[in-house]
Amino acid sequence: MPALYTSLSPHTALRESAQVGTLQPTVLLAYEAEIERVFDARTEAALVERGMTREALGMDDWRERMRGGNLAQTQRFAQSLIADGFAALLVQSFARGAHDGDDNLVLYEWGRPETQLRVIDDEKRLR
Repeated sequence: MPALYTSLSPHTALRESAQVGTLQPTVLLAYEAEIERVFDARTEAALVERGMTREALGMDDWRERMRGGNLAQTQRFAQSLIADGFAALLVQSFARGAHDGDDNLVLYEWGRPETQLRVIDDEKRLR
């Protein structure tokens, strides 16, 4: 399932990008987003209501499960959110060294009228 993982701060983005070892070459981009349906998974009550837990969100077994041809619990959770019309998931970072307030926005759909994502490039550096 396609997903675009973004972080709400540069520090969180760097922690996220170095989760599986040494920091690899990384490009940071700033986005402006207009997203109508975002599921906020930062509270236990919201998770419980959807049959998910904070501990399950933080599990890092998704790579192994994908290699085995299976879906991780978090991927099934994402599928249920998409089926219910959510375009994105707002979730705390579980990367090593992350603190409260280190949040990620995982986008499942973008580029539609109700989910716009634009790279901020005022100085035209990316052309």
